Amino acid sequence: MKKLLGLTITALLISGCVSNKINHYTLTSPELSTGIQPAESDNILLLQDIDFPEYLESKNIIIRQSANEVSFSELNRWADSFDVEVRKYLIEHLRSQLKQTIVTTSSRYVEPTQKLKIEIINFEKNASANKVVLAARWFIFDSKNNIKNHGSFNESARLTSDSYTESAAAHSLLLKKLGNFISKEL
Repeated sequence: MKKLLGLTITALLISGCVSNKINHYTLTSPELSTGIQPAESDNILLLQDIDFPEYLESKNIIIRQSANEVSFSELNRWADSFDVEVRKYLIEHLRSQLKQTIVTTSSRYVEPTQKLKIEIINFEKNASANKVVLAARWFIFDSKNNIKNHGSFNESARLTSDSYTESAAAHSLLLKKLGNFISKEL
């Protein structure tokens, strides 16, 4: 009986030691704006939409295995769904870059002078190339919904390891570059 009890305790200890801990990651915080937008401004930018492929609207970190295959990491996840992380990052980054512009996600109380729509085409770690890739299109509309400007963005950030922390930092770096690129076009 003592032997059976000893084996049971050993089995429980071993199973507890081999845990599948889920790791959560966030994007690196952008340079925060002062939190104070100009009280009055002739420039009001509405971040209207950021469209994502459905597979990116996930908490699981996505890894592109090949041109036609992606995998979802079960043990490495975003702290919030990825599309929410990206929206929060870009709105804060645009606010820090466009200090004389009111940047908002709602036109409820203001009449925007410009509207920004972003379409994320792909944004994931490419396992075979060991880099994170961001491809996106963006459109800037005037207050009457006429296209003022548009363009595309396609960049990658090389990874030096398989670290998910490094991958999250590379995602942040590419979003910062996208935000900087769009800021210069406004």
